[in-house]
Amino acid sequence: MENTQEDAHIDENENGNDGNGNALKAKATEKVREIKEAARGQASEKVRQITDKARERASEQVEGQRERIASRVDQAASSLMHHAESGENLRYEAERRVAHGLESAAGYLHSHQANEVAGDVNGYVHQHPLRSIVIAAVIGFLLGKLLS
Repeated sequence: MENTQEDAHIDENENGNDGNGNALKAKATEKVREIKEAARGQASEKVRQITDKARERASEQVEGQRERIASRVDQAASSLMHHAESGENLRYEAERRVAHGLESAAGYLHSHQANEVAGDVNGYVHQHPLRSIVIAAVIGFLLGKLLS
């Protein structure tokens, strides 16, 4: 049997396709794509806003902690200096040097932003890894003694 154009037209009408079926399908597909892109854009914007807020809050907390740490280091330096002024032997001289170093560190912490401090510390640790470990251990020991 030979299909003619008339037979094809009848088949399309029987299937609910009036010849524009492909065009409707294309329009629907395009509309779905537009909706998906809009939703993706809205979601991206919302994620960016949430991320910005979280970054801002974290930065505020870091800055508050930086100031608190600087004040504590300054107090430790003052305490150590006061203790060191009561004597003249080698131990007291070492305490004076440590106190001056702590005062210097406290001044640095007061005058620099947290991201600057982190960058400087990171660079120093990369350049001097062994020395950094020793310094951290000594500072931890001394602060532990002073604050206990």
